[in-house]
Amino acid sequence: MRKNVLVVFGGQSTEHDISVLTGVMCLSALQNEKYAAYPVYISREGSWHCGEELKELEFYSRKSRLPQKVCLLGGDNTLYKIGKNGKLKPMLKTACIVNCLHGARGEDGALAAIAALCGIALVGSDMTASSAAFDKIATKHILKGLGIRTLPYVRLETEDDLDDAEKRFGYPMFIKPARQGSSIGVNKAENRAEAERSFNKARKFDTKVLAEKFADGKLEINAAAYRGKDGIVVSECEMPATENRFLTFEDKYIKGERLFPAPISAKLSDKIRALTKKVYEGLDCSGIVRVDFLISGGEVYVNEVNTVPGSLAYYLFCDTFRDFSAVLDELIEEALRQSNARQTLIGRFDCNIWENAGVKGGKRFDKKR
Repeated sequence: MRKNVLVVFGGQSTEHDISVLTGVMCLSALQNEKYAAYPVYISREGSWHCGEELKELEFYSRKSRLPQKVCLLGGDNTLYKIGKNGKLKPMLKTACIVNCLHGARGEDGALAAIAALCGIALVGSDMTASSAAFDKIATKHILKGLGIRTLPYVRLETEDDLDDAEKRFGYPMFIKPARQGSSIGVNKAENRAEAERSFNKARKFDTKVLAEKFADGKLEINAAAYRGKDGIVVSECEMPATENRFLTFEDKYIKGERLFPAPISAKLSDKIRALTKKVYEGLDCSGIVRVDFLISGGEVYVNEVNTVPGSLAYYLFCDTFRDFSAVLDELIEEALRQSNARQTLIGRFDCNIWENAGVKGGKRFDKKR
């Protein structure tokens, strides 16, 4: 009997369109005899929808009417249809969710929380790893504890905080939203006027903003990892190519080129791959995670940790969709294994506290007093 798998994508984030690409690609790879893959598209307004037409990329360019509205309920692994009168009707039991939601309310741990509340296995990192990796400032704190280098930064609450950034590392500097991906809202500032404009732009995408030291003569190298049946698998390194001052949204998803394997020494490649595994283990990640590195002055720095990378970074592991289907199979089985292991844990402790409430401080609950 085939297992029902929900592929969730779209969402209320600036990375909505990229998420649709990832979701449709993942659905194509899951069309096999082992799984019944159902698309769950989250609109820009936040409504959930399910229907076969959502598996075709052309549907989104036509801006067609959205199909059946659906929802999940806490404590229940059933996907429900929502009728016009708001009445719920069971649609299917869900074994697993594949997280293809980039950005806020998906990559930040929100979908992981829903899966946990519903008792559904998840292909992707859990709430803790997702939220920690999504916040660039939190990531820096955690990686520092792991002994992994990141670039110096200053958190910007107001434009006045740029004074501290100027004193610490001067210009040029990068101004970034702390919780945003795909280089959206990121700018390189060459002077104070540009820094102030960049700060105000970044604040439109997130309330949490940071200034980061510019890495001279940098190389940008990426590697990815996932946890399979035989342990953590780490990809070869890739080198994104750009003619811009930094990797833009267009570089990453529209016109960018990638050199794979990256034209770097075996020693550097081995170091980056080892650091990728260390980051994956240190954050206790699950699913496919891509780690982006900067190499400057002979030092290797972690730039970002992406717990839901574009196209799930399948191109770093596979030559064909058939190969990716096997990887997804392994990821789903690992998610189910982890979910089953959690269900064996003790989740209840009966202490009769209600009956004994009057023993210590309980008199205040006595309405007669």
